[in-house]
Amino acid sequence: MCLGRHPRRLWNSLPLGLLLVWSLLVIFLRGWQVAPHSIIMRYLNVYLLTEGFIYLLCGAMLLKIIVEHSRTYVLYIPILLISLWQLFTVDNFYLRMTMPMAFMLSLGCFAAVNKRWRWLPYAAPPALLLLLKYLPNLRYGLVARRLIWLDMLGDIGLKPVIGRGFNDTLLPSTMTWVEAGNYGYLFAHNDYLCLGKCVGILGMVFALWFACECLWKLRNKPLVILPMTFIITSFFQSTMFDVHKASIFILVLAMAFLSERTYSISVSNQKGRLKEIRWQRES
Repeated sequence: MCLGRHPRRLWNSLPLGLLLVWSLLVIFLRGWQVAPHSIIMRYLNVYLLTEGFIYLLCGAMLLKIIVEHSRTYVLYIPILLISLWQLFTVDNFYLRMTMPMAFMLSLGCFAAVNKRWRWLPYAAPPALLLLLKYLPNLRYGLVARRLIWLDMLGDIGLKPVIGRGFNDTLLPSTMTWVEAGNYGYLFAHNDYLCLGKCVGILGMVFALWFACECLWKLRNKPLVILPMTFIITSFFQSTMFDVHKASIFILVLAMAFLSERTYSISVSNQKGRLKEIRWQRES
């Protein structure tokens, strides 16, 4: 007996599920640790720490819903274009070197892995031009990031297991205090280290595992270039902690999964047990 009228994909991710479970545990572990002698402060901290978990949970649910209940990614192209237009115009986001270079690197990686060497000439010249254009600012950016990353590594070392928690103070989780060089408060410029600071090393490992899992599953799909761009950018720029950029990442990742031709459906056998069947969609 077929449980669905139309075949649909059954999408799940072990590292993403582990990240959600661990983030939920950190809420209570960290919330109770911050104020052990005040029940009011405990609940206040639990409330603040919950915001980050809800952010992750909503993103994971949105990704699962789009992948499992959409039949084609073509319908999402207009939404993607509108989102990019809003990112680069309405939100006054100026085009930096990081994301274009990440796109060129993603294009080169896809071409190398799939032996599509004719794609490389499209990636090398623009990347070289961008590098020459932003070369004067490259040194300053690397110096500042080195200090920021060292500061976050220090924070992770202080609380390597459960981290500092999401929004444990009124200061956003993406900001960090850099004493060296009189920089003051700066953005983290690395989502993975920032996540490690919030939920510990395990959370950072789960996030990197999820990124690698997605890239491996989609390694033969041209659309993997788009989510790979965001994954690489997250090493050098605050990306996933920005709701606009994170929404676009979820959209392009879902579109990449929708480009697969594998369908799944659950049926019941004679004993009433559910069984998952997969097949390839015809071209």
